[in-house]
Amino acid sequence: TARRILKYIRDKKSIRIITNNVRVLAELEGSDVMVYLTGGKYSDKRECLIGRMAEEQIMTVYADKFFFSARAVSAWGEITDISEDEIGLRRMMLKNSRKSYFLCDSSKLDSVSSFHLFDVEETDGIICDCEVKFESRT
Repeated sequence: TARRILKYIRDKKSIRIITNNVRVLAELEGSDVMVYLTGGKYSDKRECLIGRMAEEQIMTVYADKFFFSARAVSAWGEITDISEDEIGLRRMMLKNSRKSYFLCDSSKLDSVSSFHLFDVEETDGIICDCEVKFESRT
């Protein structure tokens, strides 16, 4: 889901992307966008870089905006994901970013996945293909 934003920034100049997703390189080939990869262990299944080396790299960078996705967001606003390996990277980027936005589509709403990432209240907003409202967890 997070890669879907690339089509909106592909032709912009002076944008830098910091990512652990190697598919971003192919999608931005020929554009003026500068892409930085985190480094780390390559996960063939997810086509991304993970592990301690990737986390150490993320600790050294800061971003104006952090766009991310995850597998699910519960009815009460808890963002969860299936990939335990990427949770640490996302938490560090949230901490090292001025603004953060959760990208999702309606298929991810009102569901829960294996690992807690963070709560919607910890982000600056949600970008979704429909209106999103959360209920109280009580």
